[in-house]
Amino acid sequence: MSHDPFGSLEDWGRVLVTLEKLTEQGRLDHVQPGLIRLLRYRDNWKLREHTLIAVRQVENPSADLVTAVMNVLMDIYTFVDARILAAKALAHLGCRVGLIDEVPGVDTDSVRSVLASQLESPEAPVLTRAIEGAIRKLDESLVAAR
Repeated sequence: MSHDPFGSLEDWGRVLVTLEKLTEQGRLDHVQPGLIRLLRYRDNWKLREHTLIAVRQVENPSADLVTAVMNVLMDIYTFVDARILAAKALAHLGCRVGLIDEVPGVDTDSVRSVLASQLESPEAPVLTRAIEGAIRKLDESLVAAR
């Protein structure tokens, strides 16, 4: 999982093509460090949003990837659209980590807790609905797993 095929993020058109190819090939699990770098890159909203959509295809998320998505959601200076995508990505990733015991430092309850904490401060209604939907999805996955 230590591969980062994205190169210079300033050449964002090429990066988007690479991200799309990796998504189509089902190889995102193998490039999680690169996905994390894309999520941390604040100079191009389009890269971040496409990455947030793509990470829903990750089947075995690392704790670092889940944390990077959580950080996008919690960043009040990030566009609401990206934070909504982060909430949706966390719902998927949170369900996945609930099925994977070997992901140290992250579990479904911790993801749910981060989502719930975001409801404690006033947000745009559309973001609140996305967070509530993500919490519902996590709760359903917990019930199904039992």
